[in-house]
Amino acid sequence: MPHMDANDLVNLWGTRARRSEAAHYQIAASYLRRNQALSLAVVILSATTGSGIFATLSTTAPKPARITFGVIALLAAVLAGINRSLRYGERAEENRQAGARWAPIVSSAEKLLARLAEPDPDGEVAADINALEGHMDDVAQHSPVIPQAFVKKNGIDTAYPWKPEPTGWRSRIRRHR
Repeated sequence: MPHMDANDLVNLWGTRARRSEAAHYQIAASYLRRNQALSLAVVILSATTGSGIFATLSTTAPKPARITFGVIALLAAVLAGINRSLRYGERAEENRQAGARWAPIVSSAEKLLARLAEPDPDGEVAADINALEGHMDDVAQHSPVIPQAFVKKNGIDTAYPWKPEPTGWRSRIRRHR
């Protein structure tokens, strides 16, 4: 790992925090859209089924109509189950909260960068850097995992001074060539 001074390190942490904040908000928005789409589909299918069944009760409905409304009711139930099991609403809120937890780290890093430009006769900046590192570790530990697509989209993978060894079968094939 290349040598980094305090300015570089705090700047890197601020960049990482800002990108993590943005990624969590984007993930939250994505999950919210998915939740709304599935919920809307369930409502539409349920309303269609309800009105269709109500209409078939008053008359002798043909068998294909009863089967169609039965299939629509089953589809609505399946979609409702999928929506519940995927927990898109809850996952959206978890990521929104994670994004909100990254925001103060961005502010702290910016303030710390300004303080690093001034003399520090009492040596308090080193303690503040350690505190910022601890805060980042805590927030990262309690945040949901950011999917790889959002890591790349937001450049989070470039906000680290080291690059991890590639894993997976493709990297093993490349190493053995």
